[in-house]
Amino acid sequence: MTHSVKVLRDENYDKQLLLRDSTIKMLQQQINPHFLYNTLDTINWMAQKYGADDISMMVRSLGNLFRASIAGQKDIIPLSEELEVLNDYIRIQEMRFKDRLNFELEVPENISHIFVPKLCIQPLVENALKHAMEATDEMCCIRVTIREMELDYQIKVSNTGSIIDPDLLSKIENKEIQPQGSGVGLVNINSRLKLIYGNNYGLNFYNKSGMAVVMLSIPKEQEV
Repeated sequence: MTHSVKVLRDENYDKQLLLRDSTIKMLQQQINPHFLYNTLDTINWMAQKYGADDISMMVRSLGNLFRASIAGQKDIIPLSEELEVLNDYIRIQEMRFKDRLNFELEVPENISHIFVPKLCIQPLVENALKHAMEATDEMCCIRVTIREMELDYQIKVSNTGSIIDPDLLSKIENKEIQPQGSGVGLVNINSRLKLIYGNNYGLNFYNKSGMAVVMLSIPKEQEV
């Protein structure tokens, strides 16, 4: 009986530790975003006060990116919202790289109503920028094009300055390449596309006209 009481006491103690730990983590998750928002707002206010418009714009864009990454539970969002996230990201990078970055966006106005997986374009652009900029000091072009096809919409992210392996994902899955940073993001996006739309969908990689290209498709039946 003494042993049973000790076991129950130990189990109860462990449960209390777990409960306390989960409560602390929950409070941290509630405090940290608000603290960051308030800090960014303060920096933005100070930048405007001193006439530093470039800093103010960068801080606002960073706040928008952070808000988009944690807000809401929806995995499917309007294309227009996804492009707003992309624009905030590009504003920051254009200030960082200045004349070295040439960004082009081609989106027909009549497809702004389609819905896409959340954060499916910006990480691809981030990956393209990383590989386009890391090996050269020359100007690099990153191009995002969205086209309406017969059965789906094609989204392409292209960049100069690098060559992409068409079998990149299979090599990662077969552990021939150890994914790091943006490589992990590519795997996650590919998995999400297959989960949402089926195994016929996912990321495709190829090189064309001196540019590395990553392409994904959104079936038209996903229109809302």
